[in-house]
Amino acid sequence: MRLILFIAYLGFTQIGVCQVYFSNLYDFGVVPNAGESIIFVNDTSYFVAGSNSGSTLSLELMNIDLNGDTSWTKHLNWDPILAPGYGNSLKQLNDTTFILSGISYDSNNDRDGLVCLLDINLDTIWTRRIAGDGYEGFSDIIIDDQGNFVAVGWTQDTISMDVDIWLVKLDPGGNELWQQTYGGGNWDGGFSVDTAINGGYVIGGYTASYGSGSNDIYIVRVDENGGFVWHKAIGGAEADAGFIRYYSDTNYVVFGSYTPNGASQEEGYVASLDTGGTIIWEKWYGHSIGWSDWMVDAVFTEGGEIVLVGSSFDTVTLFDPIGWILKISNTGDVIWDRRYKIRDSDNYVNGIEKTVAGGFVCVGYVFPFGPGTTQDAWVLV
Repeated sequence: MRLILFIAYLGFTQIGVCQVYFSNLYDFGVVPNAGESIIFVNDTSYFVAGSNSGSTLSLELMNIDLNGDTSWTKHLNWDPILAPGYGNSLKQLNDTTFILSGISYDSNNDRDGLVCLLDINLDTIWTRRIAGDGYEGFSDIIIDDQGNFVAVGWTQDTISMDVDIWLVKLDPGGNELWQQTYGGGNWDGGFSVDTAINGGYVIGGYTASYGSGSNDIYIVRVDENGGFVWHKAIGGAEADAGFIRYYSDTNYVVFGSYTPNGASQEEGYVASLDTGGTIIWEKWYGHSIGWSDWMVDAVFTEGGEIVLVGSSFDTVTLFDPIGWILKISNTGDVIWDRRYKIRDSDNYVNGIEKTVAGGFVCVGYVFPFGPGTTQDAWVLV
């Protein structure tokens, strides 16, 4: 099987100028694949965390040098503690240590949250498989100011099948400090977590329990012990979902997908929220042609601009999703808008990280197209 990692350097010498410098192919040897998370490591290489969702689930890790050459790849499905699963969030603690969160499966298809501390070679220092009251998994993890790990995701009751947001805090040694759930009587899930203004944490995700009754963007603010502080549902009559990032000492940035009044499908959505969850401004982005657009990750430049990634439908074929990178000002005005695809099939971007000289590296995956192709991981640099 051929794993495609499409490498393109996104360097910006002036606003709106973008150059693609190289593109490479890689082979993990398993199918199908998805790139979930990427980091720029010590100005020398890129670490990619992804997943293989074939008959044997596994975490996929890859080190790529700045020339786009593979230094090594790893399949983390060999440890009886580290059951096969998905690597959804990879973060760097310091020059030599990294934290990975995701979903772990066992032979009975039971699903638990997974957290791994990794060294500079992405070998495991320790692994924690964390169980709740049903089926669980993590979508995101952060390192707080005290060096603790806070992971967010979902937990599903195995009898009622209801889903709640699940938040777990571990100390620096991987010992569980507490876990909490949030939500109502319907399906609610967590996609992102960040430190909150004035302490504690903020969660971004979706809710069917609050708001319009369909899925809405759901923001939950909790204290340092996971105690509920406030929540907010944002959305329209259709299915919406979102993420949140700490932006400054006075506001957060929320992004995702939101179907505005009069539209038939989701559009890319960005909002600024104050410390109490009140919307300061909100804007929609996309084609507004009846096809879905969505944002799934964001970074902030030194100048305060917001760079978001996700997927948007191709305006030519009006069918296939393509990779989407959007740069806006701190008040939501568009600075530039770029669309990318490597195949005439579905092209998704899942994550973004800053590199040197104002550049960015993005990761995602593409669907097969034609005989002999497979679902492959995709990287834009």
